[in-house]
Amino acid sequence: MLQYMPHSPRLSRSVKSRDHASLRTLNDVCAYLVALPIEIAQQPVWRDAAALAFDARVSPSRNTMAALTRQIELALSDPR
Repeated sequence: MLQYMPHSPRLSRSVKSRDHASLRTLNDVCAYLVALPIEIAQQPVWRDAAALAFDARVSPSRNTMAALTRQIELALSDPR
């Protein structure tokens, strides 16, 4: 299991969800992903977000954080 990062990398921009405070850091995203109900977490759009979050934990580059930000925005806009 990946540990909490004390100096969590920031997303490219803040992302607001309807039911949660704005997501600003990788730690915010990971906490949000872990709290998702299983039926939502198993949807491809959220699985892709989780994979990108894992990649960002391993190598938090600017490109990885930008890709994660875009994927979270996409997942939050998915009407399912």
